[in-house]
Amino acid sequence: MDILQPNEYELARPLFQGMDQHLAIEAILNGFVPGTVYLDDRKNPTLAAAWFSHRFHLAAAPGVEVDYPHLNRFFQNEIIPAAVEKKMEGFLIFYSEGVWAEQIPASVFPEKKIYPGEREYYEISSVDTGWRRNLPAGFSLCEVDRWLLEDDTIENLDWLLEETTSERESVGAFLENSFGSAILYDNMLVAWCLSEYNSGSRCEVGIATADAYQKRGLGTVVGSAFVEQAIARGYNQIGWHCWKRNIPSWRTALRIGYHKTRDYPTYYVPVVEEEN
Repeated sequence: MDILQPNEYELARPLFQGMDQHLAIEAILNGFVPGTVYLDDRKNPTLAAAWFSHRFHLAAAPGVEVDYPHLNRFFQNEIIPAAVEKKMEGFLIFYSEGVWAEQIPASVFPEKKIYPGEREYYEISSVDTGWRRNLPAGFSLCEVDRWLLEDDTIENLDWLLEETTSERESVGAFLENSFGSAILYDNMLVAWCLSEYNSGSRCEVGIATADAYQKRGLGTVVGSAFVEQAIARGYNQIGWHCWKRNIPSWRTALRIGYHKTRDYPTYYVPVVEEEN
């Protein structure tokens, strides 16, 4: 697999058709996030990959015979060592549909135990405009802006600062390209909801509530505030990913006004092997 230069990314785009729920692919191909794009053959491509952070997107052309030994060498000689160098514990493989993917564990990772998982994708369809009444007394809502991120009197702010740079290279880059909402209790940050992979009129959601403040409806409130904020900024396709087993996450999505559009499988590949 060859690494493509940014001016070559369009060569890979056709192979990712059918994976449009993964906005990270679009953000990578458009140069909005600093990912890496691979292709097996520039003239007659049959395999493409787009990698950013812990998300590895792998696509095969429909109906082709996948060269599994080639993929095995690619992961063992390039991707796993690169992940080790980045000090990653593991990464997720999101893959295009087809029976070819059933052979990934046995044929691509024959000497490594990888773990299948089931995930869900939701998109916003409606919003309860009365969400503000659900903010508990004593809590306050604010936008994630420069004033908040530079206020060193806010407790728990490092939690949010770390998240703003999980996708962007700096807090400044986040402020220029992303947005979000947060909830404070007194002077402590207790919940946030941030945009991810902003691309055109689409974005995805990153959301969290501090453990001590869960089960109070704060996720629904901050998530609703975020949707209102996104729509005001011109975003009309807002996506929410979660594990099927993460019942609190998808229940929060439904309460906000999201609806599930698809299920999709994934593999988790550990970089550091577990000790017996």
